[in-house]
Amino acid sequence: MRILVVEDERRMAELLRQGLTEDGHVVTVAPEGREGLSLAGGGGFDLLISATSAAGHALACPDHKEVRAPFYVARPQIAAAISGNLQIWGLWLHQETYMTRTVTIILAIAALGAAATAAEKQLQMKDLPAAVQKTVQEQTKGAEIKGLSKETEKGVTSYEVETMVNGKHRDFLVNVKGAVTEVEDESAIDSIPAAAKAAIEKKAAGGKVGRVETMTRRSATFYEAGYTSKDGKKHEVLVKPDGTETKD
Repeated sequence: MRILVVEDERRMAELLRQGLTEDGHVVTVAPEGREGLSLAGGGGFDLLISATSAAGHALACPDHKEVRAPFYVARPQIAAAISGNLQIWGLWLHQETYMTRTVTIILAIAALGAAATAAEKQLQMKDLPAAVQKTVQEQTKGAEIKGLSKETEKGVTSYEVETMVNGKHRDFLVNVKGAVTEVEDESAIDSIPAAAKAAIEKKAAGGKVGRVETMTRRSATFYEAGYTSKDGKKHEVLVKPDGTETKD
């Protein structure tokens, strides 16, 4: 998840950055509201986190409705001002102390799980639009359907289908018109290009590489792998066939 943190206290900002990065998220920190507003207006973030009044004043400006991301907020005046497609998690803090700011951070991290839950809804086949049903039925012949869900990202709705084929995971996304937009096939690491394999193993740096998937998106191919580092933390990496690491 791509996260923008607007936090004017350096210690708190670094704590958020470190914790969220270790959890596999891509974190950008803005030290004050105007910079946060500029970054948020440019898009590309899945979640905004702010616990500062200065950030709140800027980010809540009604003239800036182009900001589009779930927004975790710790100030009541922000919640009162924001409208449109921005989603809000509220925590009303009447007194600013180190303890309440620490609690804010803990709840902000917890809100990530709420964001994922809210954005993805589990479905049954009968819940899918006719065009999507047709595609799913065609794509899952000989496969076991493990899950169907609806997700919306940046205003675009897709349907995710999780399947098992011959003991391996195969997941794909279908848009509302019934077109397959992304496919993820579980792959043996030795079956992917040598450069991609080397990049994944280098990233794992002696840790344990888990499931590897071949991802096809808009005719482009990527390789995604989960791995556990030496300190026991779980991570993911996405690389191109030539081994170049990428976020998309």
